[in-house]
Amino acid sequence: MEIIEWINKVELSFDSDMKRDVGDIIKLSAEAFGGDEVEYQFSVELPNQKMAIVSNYSAKSDCEFELETPGLYNIFVKIREKGTLSDYEAFHNKRYTLEIDNLNIFDY
Repeated sequence: MEIIEWINKVELSFDSDMKRDVGDIIKLSAEAFGGDEVEYQFSVELPNQKMAIVSNYSAKSDCEFELETPGLYNIFVKIREKGTLSDYEAFHNKRYTLEIDNLNIFDY
């Protein structure tokens, strides 16, 4: 009898404590809990509210993406068992806000 280990959850992490600027690269990492051969997909909802796939489903549990504009980034990782056709079996998301420092607006 084959024992199947179900996917329980996934955790997403990145270094959000560092000060970042436009053009900086963020490294995303994920850890799956459960499953045998897990595939990861990383995506980001950009400040303009459009979705972008950073890394499509693969066995790679990390990737990088560039902060292109100031604003709120909603970062997602989805996981599924390799070979399944489901969109995902678990997901986790985190938010990151890229702010502009020293932006002064003068009205003359």
